[in-house]
Amino acid sequence: MTASQSQRQSQAGLRIAPLLVSVIMALVMVLSVWILREADGVLRAEWAHQAELIAQLLTPEEVARLSGQPGDYAQPWFQDFAARLERLRQVQGARYLYLMGRHGEDGVHFLIEAQNDALEDSPPSMPGTPYDEASPELLSLFEGASALVEGPLADQWGLWVSALAPIREPGSGRVLAVLGVDVDAQNWRWEVVALAALPLALTLALLLGALALVRILEPRFSLKRARAAPLWSWWLALGLVLALLTAGLWLAPNSVWVETRSPSLRIAVALTVLVVTALFARWVVIRYRRSHERLHETERALRCERQRLANILDGTRAGTWEWWLQSGQVIYNDHWAAMLGYRLDELAPHSIETWRALTHPEDLARAMALIDAHLRGESDAVECELRMRHRQGHWVWVLDRGRVCEWSDEHPPHPLLMSGTHQDITSLKRTEMLLREQNSALAEAIGRAEALAAQADSANRAKSEFLANISHEIRTPMNGVIGMTSLLLETELTDEQRQYAGLIRTSGEALLGLIDDILDFSKIEAGRLELERVVFNLDSLLADLAAAFALRADDKGLEFVCAADPGVPKQMRGDPGRLRQILINLLGNAFKFTERGRIEVRVEVLGYEPGCAHLQYRVRDTGIGITEEQQARLFEKFYQADTSMTRRYGGSGLGLAISRQLVELMGGEIGVRSRPGEGSEFWFTLCLEVVEQQGGVPSAAESSGVRDGDGPDPAARRAASAPILLVEDNAINQQVALGMLKRLGWPARLATHGEEALAALREGDFSLVLMDVQMPVMDGFEATRHIRARDSGVRDPAIPILAMTAHALSGDRERCLEAGMDDYLTKPLSLSALDAALGCWLEGGQHAASSALGREDECSLAHFDPGALRERLPGDEEAVADILEKFRASLPVRVAALVDACEAESFEMARREAHGLKGLAATMGAPHLSDLAKRLEQSALACHADDCQALLALISHEAGLIERMLKTELSS
Repeated sequence: MTASQSQRQSQAGLRIAPLLVSVIMALVMVLSVWILREADGVLRAEWAHQAELIAQLLTPEEVARLSGQPGDYAQPWFQDFAARLERLRQVQGARYLYLMGRHGEDGVHFLIEAQNDALEDSPPSMPGTPYDEASPELLSLFEGASALVEGPLADQWGLWVSALAPIREPGSGRVLAVLGVDVDAQNWRWEVVALAALPLALTLALLLGALALVRILEPRFSLKRARAAPLWSWWLALGLVLALLTAGLWLAPNSVWVETRSPSLRIAVALTVLVVTALFARWVVIRYRRSHERLHETERALRCERQRLANILDGTRAGTWEWWLQSGQVIYNDHWAAMLGYRLDELAPHSIETWRALTHPEDLARAMALIDAHLRGESDAVECELRMRHRQGHWVWVLDRGRVCEWSDEHPPHPLLMSGTHQDITSLKRTEMLLREQNSALAEAIGRAEALAAQADSANRAKSEFLANISHEIRTPMNGVIGMTSLLLETELTDEQRQYAGLIRTSGEALLGLIDDILDFSKIEAGRLELERVVFNLDSLLADLAAAFALRADDKGLEFVCAADPGVPKQMRGDPGRLRQILINLLGNAFKFTERGRIEVRVEVLGYEPGCAHLQYRVRDTGIGITEEQQARLFEKFYQADTSMTRRYGGSGLGLAISRQLVELMGGEIGVRSRPGEGSEFWFTLCLEVVEQQGGVPSAAESSGVRDGDGPDPAARRAASAPILLVEDNAINQQVALGMLKRLGWPARLATHGEEALAALREGDFSLVLMDVQMPVMDGFEATRHIRARDSGVRDPAIPILAMTAHALSGDRERCLEAGMDDYLTKPLSLSALDAALGCWLEGGQHAASSALGREDECSLAHFDPGALRERLPGDEEAVADILEKFRASLPVRVAALVDACEAESFEMARREAHGLKGLAATMGAPHLSDLAKRLEQSALACHADDCQALLALISHEAGLIERMLKTELSS
């Protein structure tokens, strides 16, 4: 190629390049202008739609009340309406919000206006103020045109845009008013540019791409680099400047645009608009589509939400209401009216009086009280059940719920709108009424059952009283029979007379044993049999059994063995009396049905647990034996293995039944192994606590408290002591008791009832009282309480009192001790039991009481058992003695503090003192004192002054008794 050809091509390239760039920029400018106009249209459509939505929130009835006269401004409803418009304006972020009406052919005036309070230089227009800037577009809205947007328009208050929407009358479609929403348009062009930014950016990118294409085509035109670079830079710079200039002119005020008349500037502006429009065209389209999509999505979600709420209301059949408190108008839904059998239009006009007229008068006052409390802010919501009259005349139960949902902006605010629901609960109330009737019937049934239970309890008490009374009535003559026979046997008799008297005593004792069996069985049946837990020596118990049955075995010529295996523990804790009773029952049967051979009692260890030993007791004989069929029913009550033997052997059939129940009460089991003609073996197992033995077993002399060569002769000492007061009303029992006392060497005086006993104790000195329980005039319990009282007048209120009673049911001993008695003797009296009891309380000035404690005697352990403290301090007698001495010294101090608190009726102080005494007594082994302190603690807690005083007397007596026992214990 020649130089001239290259030069021509370069000149041609220089001519083509500007042409291509000009064409591209012209296209970009056209696209930019279109994009900006579309963005402006999108904003106008959005504000027009917002105006339509606001217009839909205003009811035609409210708008129709606006007359356009200045007098409207003073009406309360007008102020409420204006307040609502103000809230709508604030929500929309508008500058003004107003309603305009038609005035004449071409005139428009304001009906109501809400504006930004910050605009102090522009007060709101009064109703009827003409609107001078009415445009043809505004007038067209009164002719039926759709919503539109005017502006941006500039005036003395700035640049703004007006969104206008008509409000039509339902049915006729007549335009009642036009809603105007003025929005600050200072940023209007920025918003348009923001909508068109992306499309314009894409258009500018298209321009840059075209320029890049020119750069690519540069070799075709033989354009040299040295000359092409300035050309490329020029057009790129020109495009950027034009784009910036277009944006600046678009954002400039209208006055600048209007005053600009230069054709070159207009061409530059047009080119710039074309470029900017092309750059943002794509972005505007996308924003437009996205805006419409979001709008449609919002509308669709709103329709779905409305439909969902409507479905819920339809499903629950709930009635809804909205109460405008200022006007009294209420909006009800169809379900509200249908609940009462009406159509909604049949209840028109709808107001709060509609609800008042249909509500039951009794429920109306209660409901209004709840509503007033809620309006005063005393409750979060209102919920009440009330009755409303149905169209057919009956009452419908309705659950009414509601709350204030709109308040005024005043200070303090007052409620404007209250909304809520009605729910038909008639069926629920019927069910509730039915349940109430059933509960009432159930309560009556329970009352009848309780009455029957009370009758049964009364019958049980009557049974217990009958058993106690029949026991007393039987034991009273038996006491005379056995007691007199015992005294008779102590006199000089012939052999024949002694034989007859022995038979009488044996028969009496057999009858007494039968009575004891019946009473034991009755106590077990009634669940009133209580087991003791005391320490006893198993070898001593077995030795006593052996001695008791030795003579009987000798009479029948039987070999009799009663012993424990070498490995069996000696000291146990349990109920030795009931254990002895079981063994006596089994031995009694063994001797009854064994004519020759051997009877053996064995005790062996089956195993050990921590602190306990499993023992098996076996009573084996070589008697007549028992069949398997008889063994199956042997332990049933009133059953005898062979009724044909009843005459020969006798028996009530209760012994084995009682034995089985006693064993089961003690946590063991009982059984029998036997074959007819080969004898029987009865066995039972018990788990008893093992007690470590402290020292050896006391000798008989030590146990009785008698020492050889110590002190005067016992008979002389008894005769020289103060007399014993015998309180007994039965003549036979008097003779028996006096005879026994005389036999034992004790002087005695007689009183026939409690009042005589009190008189005798006031006049003379006595060493002890033997008190019968059941007597005329004043019984033993009442007499004991009078003796123990501080104002009784007796010489020695702490005198030992031993109860004598023929009652043998559970609880009799506790009643005696609670009344203030010191010990308990059961009729018929035996000479040995009476001698032991009197020796316990009188012999040697309580020395016998100390020895009785060493023997775990029943008359003292109920009051004080130092063995409990020794178990906690094994082998440390010095520490035990020190603690007992401190207990003895502190006991009167504690009782005195308790007396002071009770006399001052300081119940809290009395409760604390009683609580401390309760724990101390329990720790020191004084269970009866601990129980009395516990009861006084409970009475002080309940502030029962009389009970506290009564218990205080018992505590004082019990403390004195324990103090004497402590002195004896410490001196020994």
